[in-house]
Amino acid sequence: MNKRAAAERRLKYNLYVDCMPTDEMQPLDEEQVARIVNSAMNTEALLVADLDTEQLVGEVDTDYIKVMNEIIFNENLKDPSQQELCHQLKTEEELAEMDYIAPV
Repeated sequence: MNKRAAAERRLKYNLYVDCMPTDEMQPLDEEQVARIVNSAMNTEALLVADLDTEQLVGEVDTDYIKVMNEIIFNENLKDPSQQELCHQLKTEEELAEMDYIAPV
């Protein structure tokens, strides 16, 4: 497969995932956010700086929801009815990595 075709597949795949609805996805809960912030702010300099982490937590939440959508999308690609789409978006190596089993 040439690089252009691989890039097109990756672009299509990312477009599908990026366009998935996020309305019903659960964001990180308060406990998860607290653990992330505590982990990130574990140095004395950062603790004293009194930084506003709200924007960064929002970005982490957005990334989390995108990853959850990607997991859902990949699971749906394993459905035999999605075989054609799966082969349009994934290379043979990627299919093997996601344990895709082609219908007989």
